[in-house]
Amino acid sequence: MMNIAHWLDAIYNLTQASKDFRKNVKFIHDYNRRGFETTASSITFTLFLLGNHPEVQAKVQEEIDELFADDTDRDVTIEDTKKMQYLECVVKASMEARNTCALKIDICILIRVFTVGSFPPVGEYTIPKGSAAVAGIYFIQRHPRFFDEPDKFMPERFLDTKEKCPFLYIPFSAGLRNCTGQKFADLEDKILLAQIMRRFTVTSKLRMEELQLSLEVVLKATQGIEIQLHPRDKPPRPQ
Repeated sequence: MMNIAHWLDAIYNLTQASKDFRKNVKFIHDYNRRGFETTASSITFTLFLLGNHPEVQAKVQEEIDELFADDTDRDVTIEDTKKMQYLECVVKASMEARNTCALKIDICILIRVFTVGSFPPVGEYTIPKGSAAVAGIYFIQRHPRFFDEPDKFMPERFLDTKEKCPFLYIPFSAGLRNCTGQKFADLEDKILLAQIMRRFTVTSKLRMEELQLSLEVVLKATQGIEIQLHPRDKPPRPQ
């Protein structure tokens, strides 16, 4: 796991490169918000979904158990994460169902609209010059035209290797300006979830249909999400 002293040293060294106080404050804010808040939201939603789908959770634990056997104290390595194929599908399905970054400002479209006099119509809509375009990723990834049973948490759909349009699943955006932290975030998700699933079984009293979401830049549950962690050597109590 990351040494907190190393993290503080890295932040200190990076901020020393600039003596601009405002720039440094913005850097630290962006680093924490983009690097921690989004990942925390992603893992929280994934655990909530696993708590509501015990059959999926059992498959995740089976995969983890086969990988680590009885060695529950060994750290999860990058090589381990490459073997967690089903857990990767679970993370993707969670991103599809409850995408952490619900709104993305499409800078490429924004620049083109400002610099070119006209913009090709999108369906029946015309985008006027000077408009700011926002890609509604949350809605794209839940459209029945592109996904069978989009409201269903279905990790198995990501086991399908058939080629699909690469822009249908874009939780980290796409193109030249996609999220630079995508690979790091994927590693964080899988390592932390694997550590939890090795030792605990998750349950949730809050049902899927009761979840109320606030559609912000970082997707949040308005009433919070409360889950219970049960040590795996002790079966969870019936809800």
